[in-house]
Amino acid sequence: AMAMEWLLNEDPRQLNKASPNVEQRFILALLYYSTGAERWTRANRFLTTEDECKWYGVSCVDGIVHFIAMTQNNMFGTIPPELSKLSLLQRIDFSGYGMSRSTNRLWGTIPTSIAKLRNLVKLSFSSNNLSGPIPSELGQLTRLRELIISNNRFTGSIPTQIGQLTELQSLFFEWNNVSFTLPNELYDMKNLTAFDCTINMLSGSI
Repeated sequence: AMAMEWLLNEDPRQLNKASPNVEQRFILALLYYSTGAERWTRANRFLTTEDECKWYGVSCVDGIVHFIAMTQNNMFGTIPPELSKLSLLQRIDFSGYGMSRSTNRLWGTIPTSIAKLRNLVKLSFSSNNLSGPIPSELGQLTRLRELIISNNRFTGSIPTQIGQLTELQSLFFEWNNVSFTLPNELYDMKNLTAFDCTINMLSGSI
């Protein structure tokens, strides 16, 4: 509601519904309000008259958002599922990295709608407070090369659908509460060169 209120009544640009970038401007404003807004360590040019492609952590190609990087930015809240509407998004990095004051503290689950972002090559939510099961829908991100969800509170088993990520090179989910055995599908991932599943509750043999 706050993001829509800003877009309709406070955005200095006062875009109309026909404007080609009005949706991505709204979604980035929604990300801002959903994850702590004024708490952010860095929010340069966010919600200003500047083009949203010039807002902190946002990178565009031909005016369309391709990358969002908000590492160690004191994000505090939940990941809005509307991010899935940024259809050309290639990289999301909301990593917290350790115990610094600027670390991110996102909670809740990974929205299953992220599976719609079929152009993603990197997805990193490490060092947050995310919980629940690892969504099996992540197996639909067939261009993904890096999946980094270390140091959270994920539970349940590792989805067998992760084995569908044939381009995956890095998979890190250490320091969680994941249980059961490693699915056999992981052993067939020929491009996987970096892997860490330590400090979980896994069982069985390799």
